[in-house]
Amino acid sequence: VRAALLRPESRGHISLRSADPADKIRIHQNVLQMHSDRRVVKDGLRMIREFAQRRELSDFIAAELAPGPENWSDPALDAHVNRFAATAHHPAGTCRMGADDGENIVVDPEFRVRGTRGLRVVDASVFPDLVGGNINGPVIMLAEKAADVIRNIAPPARAS
Repeated sequence: VRAALLRPESRGHISLRSADPADKIRIHQNVLQMHSDRRVVKDGLRMIREFAQRRELSDFIAAELAPGPENWSDPALDAHVNRFAATAHHPAGTCRMGADDGENIVVDPEFRVRGTRGLRVVDASVFPDLVGGNINGPVIMLAEKAADVIRNIAPPARAS
């Protein structure tokens, strides 16, 4: 199984619920909406099943509980994924940062939201691409850099 779930093709979006800034936003993750992402999950389940059926593990596995021995067709796995799949990832990239005015560049290298005054974004949403691992360290580094930029003690970040 390739590491496609680190780089999913499914795309979500966020939208305003109303003009009231205190109103919560709507988040539509659209997790596993793309066939290719669903295929990776099903391939991963099949790989785990194949691994679990190895003779070396037979003393440790009493029975297959889910999706069950009879549920390995594509439609059955789709139903299983629809019912049980959940995300534990940290969504990122909704306010992409960049040095130019390129497509989907929302935040400049000084963390300012383009087209606004007095608004900066300093969180994982400014990552120009998804991080292939836990985002805690990169977010801390980003926040430290933003603090320096905002206090004017460091040059602006360079977008890659």
